[in-house]
Amino acid sequence: MDMLTANEAKTHFGEVLLKAQQAPIQINKNGKPVAVVISVDEYNSIEVLKLRLLQSRAVYRV
Repeated sequence: MDMLTANEAKTHFGEVLLKAQQAPIQINKNGKPVAVVISVDEYNSIEVLKLRLLQSRAVYRV
């Protein structure tokens, strides 16, 4: 995963958006990770997985 400082991400925001379409990008501030930029497709995939996990947990509790 590529990593950038918050200042680098701000300065090169358009490039960050383009790169995020290919792979997640970690943003660090003061040397600590604070965010990850991902594509909409990847975000939607994560949301589907979360929903499936919650649904499977609900089925086992009945």
